[in-house]
Amino acid sequence: MVYSAISFSGFIAVLLLHQIMVGHWNAFFLTQAKYGHGLYNPLRTVAHSWSDLKNALGNQQLFAKALLSLLMDAVVIGFLSSFLMRIRKATQIEWVLATQIALFFAFPLIIGHNVSPTRAGANLLPLVAMAARLGSEMQVLILIAFAFLGFELNIAFFESVLI
Repeated sequence: MVYSAISFSGFIAVLLLHQIMVGHWNAFFLTQAKYGHGLYNPLRTVAHSWSDLKNALGNQQLFAKALLSLLMDAVVIGFLSSFLMRIRKATQIEWVLATQIALFFAFPLIIGHNVSPTRAGANLLPLVAMAARLGSEMQVLILIAFAFLGFELNIAFFESVLI
């Protein structure tokens, strides 16, 4: 409870700082509104990525972005499914990590499809700690998926797709 109060007070402090510095307590939200962010059905966001994947077969940049998003969705859903299957044996730290993974995974899906999948991916580092609890077959599959993601991200970065 104390940690939540500290985090919340930091959020309030940022809003107050925005009011003092730029004259709008909601400056961040006004900026984000320009990008079409809002509250969306996360399943529609995933469906939008699937549609982008089908429509971008001839365009490597759009295809890579949609594929990255869907592949990251699959990896996270796999991790969370694995956690749920052995939830009774989960340690306290696994609960914390699974909660963090779920929140950082869900947030970009809820605010819309205009968010780069790579931004959310950077917040999924707890997946590494959770991977130690998986079987070696699953670890190999995830390693292959992340190797592919890394390769495609590098191509997209150097082609200025991510900027």
